[in-house]
Amino acid sequence: MGITFDFFNTLIEPKDKYVSKRALKAVYDVGVKHGLTIDFTEFLNKVSSHWEKVLKKRIDEGIETRYSSNLIEIFTDIGIHASETSKVIRETTDTYFRILNAGVQLVDGALEVIENLSEKYKLGLISNFTYPPFIRTQLEQYNLSGFFEVITISGDHGFTKPFPRIFNHTADLMNMKPNKVIHIGDSLICDVIGAKKAGLKAIWFKRNDEQKSEGEYRPDLTINQLSELLEAKLDSLINNPK
Repeated sequence: MGITFDFFNTLIEPKDKYVSKRALKAVYDVGVKHGLTIDFTEFLNKVSSHWEKVLKKRIDEGIETRYSSNLIEIFTDIGIHASETSKVIRETTDTYFRILNAGVQLVDGALEVIENLSEKYKLGLISNFTYPPFIRTQLEQYNLSGFFEVITISGDHGFTKPFPRIFNHTADLMNMKPNKVIHIGDSLICDVIGAKKAGLKAIWFKRNDEQKSEGEYRPDLTINQLSELLEAKLDSLINNPK
């Protein structure tokens, strides 16, 4: 039997709600150095609009776009023409992820939960993330890499949650049937609905009261703290035919 985890907002989280904005401000400053003339508010709006398109493509088509391709499109839209290997792309990437790396932390209880579950179950990681080096850096930083037999990152493979392919690919690499794997994550659409459609069981790590579980694909279990997994009857959940 196996367990797979989402990564961002499931195992790690921002230290505060302004981390992303600080990182984008630093990217903006790099852009100004290379000729960017729009103000920061307009820059944020351009980034937000582009990211909405990326998320829609993930949900509608299950397709991931490369991080560098996203940057090129954003910079082209705001008047900086940069090839993928240009200085501005490298500098903004280094700047953004340096700040993000320092601005996240383990979710409370994450290491203890991973350590305990790894003694009994095969563990995997399934993450929608355009820049895989960030995840690998975080896994090493928090000594988590050795616990996961399989690490699937959308930026490596080109396909994303909630489409079944990424879940089934991970289950295959774990040498497990999908119905013998539980997936745990914070997103109803990507983690719960995606896992259930792929034939996995799903545990919803509910982190706010705004999302509500409705419709055909409901979580097999809902938790509010990762530590609840240590008391959950996971074997019964996996073996439940429903």
